[in-house]
Amino acid sequence: MELRDLNYLLVCLDEGHLTRAARRLHVAQPTLSHAIARLESEVGERLLERPRKGHPLLTATAAGKLLEARARRAVGEVQAFGDDLSALRGVVRGQVRIGSMQTLNSTLLPKPLARFALEHPKVEVSLYTLAAEDIPSALFEQRIDVGLIAGAPAQVLSDLEARRLCSEELVAIVRHDDPLAKRQRVPLRHLANHGFVMVLPGTFTNGLIVDACRKADFVPKVLLRLESGEAIREVVRAGLGITILPLGYLSPRDPTLRAVHLTQPIPKREVQIAWDQRSRPSAAVKAFIEEFKRAVG
Repeated sequence: MELRDLNYLLVCLDEGHLTRAARRLHVAQPTLSHAIARLESEVGERLLERPRKGHPLLTATAAGKLLEARARRAVGEVQAFGDDLSALRGVVRGQVRIGSMQTLNSTLLPKPLARFALEHPKVEVSLYTLAAEDIPSALFEQRIDVGLIAGAPAQVLSDLEARRLCSEELVAIVRHDDPLAKRQRVPLRHLANHGFVMVLPGTFTNGLIVDACRKADFVPKVLLRLESGEAIREVVRAGLGITILPLGYLSPRDPTLRAVHLTQPIPKREVQIAWDQRSRPSAAVKAFIEEFKRAVG
């Protein structure tokens, strides 16, 4: 198998479409199709499911998924060697693929990301917004090089390298006309009789909130669950219940909503930067990790 053909396969899967993949690779679409055909001939199995009604994107077959996992490692190792060689010559270059949660994209990430891009103009940086729960698997599968994750239980990160960056306080977010809005902080148990708008079950943040409420001797009465923290905030603004979210979801100058700090216990989630040490991070990835730890620290 040629490394170039493997790279073509990966780009096809990343883009989900032959035309977009060809455009990204700066090759003609027939060139890409021939490369995939060569791989399928060598493997003796179909590797890609072509788009069809109801499934508009290219996806990997069972054989394709097996090859994808190994191809990402092989292509990544060769690309990382080239990046490391450049670093040896005094120039950091290559690519850094970051997977981050939506909240961190707008709070912790902008300043260190901008500084890194300015200091390392030869590095191509890509940012992917992922659910916290999807970041570990994206690292294991080498779809991203580094992940920014909050609230993950220790066992989820046990097979990854992870460094704590900071803690995010979770607060009650209420409308300005709610009696709670007059308080700067309240014991968590004082929320027991309120209706909640909450994140989806099974998420790290939901687990933290439920565990904190359990310690305060109540189970939250959930009126509505939504995937997006931004959507939850706006539903509270519209008058349905209260919520518990990281403080970063609310501007201190918000005209309608107020943040009320919680005690007994104080809910918090740890923010960590993680990567898969088995993939031997390139010089560019290492430089980003160090920049981010330095900036947030």
